[in-house]
Amino acid sequence: MTYSIDEIGERVYALLDENRAIMTERVEYCDPGASPDTLITMLLPDVAREVLTSASMAMLDECRSLRSAAVSRNAETGVCACVLPSDCLRVIYLRMDDWATGIDALLDTSGYEYRLRFSDGVRGTRRRSRPGAAVRRKGAVRILEIFGSEAGKVAELDYVAVPVIADSKTDLPPGIFSEVCSRLAARIKEITAK
Repeated sequence: MTYSIDEIGERVYALLDENRAIMTERVEYCDPGASPDTLITMLLPDVAREVLTSASMAMLDECRSLRSAAVSRNAETGVCACVLPSDCLRVIYLRMDDWATGIDALLDTSGYEYRLRFSDGVRGTRRRSRPGAAVRRKGAVRILEIFGSEAGKVAELDYVAVPVIADSKTDLPPGIFSEVCSRLAARIKEITAK
């Protein structure tokens, strides 16, 4: 859902229990050229990113969808790979064409379960892997590694985009709006209290 910076600002001021004009005057008196509105605009992308990365799946009720993506398959390991869109912050759901159901939790690339996907079976043959996925970085590019797909075609890929401010607006899932405003208010309170 799209929220204006003014709408977010009103909520933050209400949480701070401050009069907008008085707080602006107080901040400008201590630091000419600064204002709480500037702080809100400056801190919003980072705070929203923190909330989005730690939010439960139930809170992420709006996301972007990718129905077709270029997928390459490594014949030796059986692992498929897909380059994630540059605006992807967090993968929410993935289903491949040959999977009955999708997944909504990714594997940790430093974990045992991830490493097990690359190990050989007892007789030295590669084990057929169950559905799973992990995100790996290669420089600035984020690659989604997909396990357990023979077809190698993405049926559904839902993700949350990196929060940005454009035309004094930002796009946030409604489920995290209150948390973003609360954290913004807490940060601004810390900064202005010093």
